[in-house]
Amino acid sequence: MRAFGEAERVLDATSSSEGEGLRARARLASGDLAGAQESAERRLAKNADDVRSLNVMAMVLLRRGQARPALSLLRRALIANPFDSEAEQILSSLEQDVDSRP
Repeated sequence: MRAFGEAERVLDATSSSEGEGLRARARLASGDLAGAQESAERRLAKNADDVRSLNVMAMVLLRRGQARPALSLLRRALIANPFDSEAEQILSSLEQDVDSRP
């Protein structure tokens, strides 16, 4: 957790969109789903097609057990960038999870 606190401290010094995106990912990695969502939503308010933020939001929703809205965000991300490997990977994992259920 100390590393994430250090990342937050460093990222607090920047107000750039890229910094906000990194903050969202650091929060997601530390398990702060509400903080990750908040950071991703701030970026999406500026650019509704920000694929990285859509991916973060999808991962937040998946961790909360909300697969259907996560799927919607991943589809939106892939419309914005059909070649985004992260969205493709998350979607593939989601599909494998659904296919493995009885």
